[in-house]
Amino acid sequence: MKFGKTGNATVIPSADLGARQGILAEFYEYAPAGYLILDFDGRILEANATAGTLLGMELAAQLKGQAFSGFVHAESAEAWEAHRNHVVERGEKHGVDLVLQPVDGKRIVARAECTPRPASGLCLMVLVDITQRVWVEDALRKSEQELAMINLGLERDVKARAADLHESEARFRILFEEAPDACFLIGLDGRFIDGNKSMERMVDYRREELVGQNLFESGLFHDNCFSMVAGSMLTLAEGRKVAPCELVLRRRDGSRVYVEVSGQAIRLQGERVVFFSAHDLTGHKETERKLAESEARFRLLFEEAPDACFLIDLDGRFVDGNKAVERQIGYSREELRGQSVFESAIFPPIAKQMAAERIGKLGRNEKVTPIEYVLQRKDGSEIQVEVTSMPILLQGKTVLLSTARDLSARKKTEQALQESEEKYRLLFESETDAVMLFDGETRQFIDVNDAAVQSYGYTREEFLKLTHFDITAEPEVANQVIRENLAGRPPSSVRSSHRRKDGTVFPVEIAGSSFSIKGRPVVCGVVRDITGRVKHEEEQQRSQKELRHLASELSLAEQRERQRIAAELHDGICQLLSSSNIRLAALREADGLSRATVQSIDKVSGIIEESLKQTRSLIFELSCPMLTELGLAAALEDLCSSMAHEYSARFEFRGEQRPLPLAMERKILLYRSARELLINVARHSEAEWACVELEREGGLVRLRVEDNGKGFDATSAGMGFSVSGGFGLFNLSEYLRHAGGEVLIDSGPGNGTRVTLSLPLEEQHG
Repeated sequence: MKFGKTGNATVIPSADLGARQGILAEFYEYAPAGYLILDFDGRILEANATAGTLLGMELAAQLKGQAFSGFVHAESAEAWEAHRNHVVERGEKHGVDLVLQPVDGKRIVARAECTPRPASGLCLMVLVDITQRVWVEDALRKSEQELAMINLGLERDVKARAADLHESEARFRILFEEAPDACFLIGLDGRFIDGNKSMERMVDYRREELVGQNLFESGLFHDNCFSMVAGSMLTLAEGRKVAPCELVLRRRDGSRVYVEVSGQAIRLQGERVVFFSAHDLTGHKETERKLAESEARFRLLFEEAPDACFLIDLDGRFVDGNKAVERQIGYSREELRGQSVFESAIFPPIAKQMAAERIGKLGRNEKVTPIEYVLQRKDGSEIQVEVTSMPILLQGKTVLLSTARDLSARKKTEQALQESEEKYRLLFESETDAVMLFDGETRQFIDVNDAAVQSYGYTREEFLKLTHFDITAEPEVANQVIRENLAGRPPSSVRSSHRRKDGTVFPVEIAGSSFSIKGRPVVCGVVRDITGRVKHEEEQQRSQKELRHLASELSLAEQRERQRIAAELHDGICQLLSSSNIRLAALREADGLSRATVQSIDKVSGIIEESLKQTRSLIFELSCPMLTELGLAAALEDLCSSMAHEYSARFEFRGEQRPLPLAMERKILLYRSARELLINVARHSEAEWACVELEREGGLVRLRVEDNGKGFDATSAGMGFSVSGGFGLFNLSEYLRHAGGEVLIDSGPGNGTRVTLSLPLEEQHG
């Protein structure tokens, strides 16, 4: 039968009132939830049998007239008052979880949903025992907080029972309409008769859309549930009870709703109908899914953990172990399961005693620190492990999760580290150079070897009170070396000066590196006293300076000798050869000479001419007469002209024509340098053009020889680059340096070459 409404009032046909009251009474008494009618002061006016049971009364009638607050535990008294005030003052439906103290002394947690009826001054309370659900939720939270290590088992969800009938039609409608679970009234032929608001919210259908439809054709139940629903209805029609079952309902949008359905047959206007209440299990299913995932994650972590994991009960018996247990001690988990720790061959006697003490402490929820054990493998060998233990819940029982980490590799590492430290100490102390370790930030010494103590005159204790700046005589150099070491760019070696305890400063060569100790930068410096080497180098430099001076003097002497020989050849042999040639020419003009005589005279004259030419060339090689007669600029210009005739390249001269205040030796040096460089250009550079430029710049004279040839790598060639005649850039550089000048070379492959010679000007001597 369908309930109808007119305005806000429920219309009950007067003819059916008596029958309905009986049905409502039966529904009311069999409801799985407690239903109570309270006034706004919180006094109980009506209650069903379930409410009486929840509050510890044998008869529900005993509750009438009692204040509901008398059943509220002290810890929920404040929440109850706030809930009651909310319902009374706002006139809104409100729910709260309360801790109740029934008359029988049991403590329960219940969900109280109150719906006010301001017009009558009454409240309908639906009271559902959620003790088990709270326990399950607490157990689930605890399981997740303990990294989901064990499945606490899925306890039965607290099953909310559907609405019950009340004695009156109005009260029945309140119970039916406001029930938190979806309620259905179904005819034995499968027709949908009625439903409540929760049903409409659950399946997103209005009851008017479903009334009169066949249950199996409405699309409300999932196809897989038809046989179960039909079987339950048949059983209920026969007057037998059915156990609650889980079904899947289909919402309007096609989504699924998992519910737990309780049903019973009742009479409605003399007709037997089936009453179903459906409790939404969606949240419960989500909890189950999360719990299953949590259990799967724990099992995966437990099984695949690299360390051996044992589960041991508080009696000391093995419950389970992972794969690493089998690898670590050689026993399968099946062999260990059920064995007592105190009887197992794995633990030696002293370890058993220690294990017993730890199990006792953990059983009393006392904290224990990791401990090292020596375990015995199945093959008799021993293994040293570090064990960490903690209590966890497994299927409602407390067990111990113990993780055993194999220390074999760590012990080997520690031993190797100790041996390494001993070797380091031996090497550190036996090193003949001073070795120092100091903090990269504070520069405070951390350690020094015996060689450092002997070299600097400080005791080791005195050294460790000093910083690196206390021994260096060049702080800036020291700072730079330290910064480069800490930046990972240690120089190969650096020279500096250090200071001994007595104040003496001595030269040192420093090599260093950096590393970290406990996160702090440490610099290691190896310092070598190079006093002897420096003295030897100074002596070498003095010797080389003397040799360069001698070489320069020798070169100048050679230039003077060349000039003297050239002058003698010019004034002697050249004059004689010229005079002889003049006389032969006069003789040839004489009368009466035979043809053979004339030919002989011509032949001798040719020989004299060739001798004169070669002598003049030799004079030019030895010394340029134009240099002494006309000056450096004219000699260089003549040199370029001669080179242009002799070679295919174009040679130019540019520059200063005025006389330069240079001694003749320096003019000769510049002239010979230019000549050798031009010959080198002509023979090796493949240049098409070359230029000699002479200029005066301040107190310097600059001679620049430039070409557009193939060039060379001046950085790699250095001063070893040679020219014809063996003069060489090295000798040229030495001569110029001795005279206070310098040589600059600018060249690169494919970019030509420019060589610049610089000499200071001076007054000409003699």
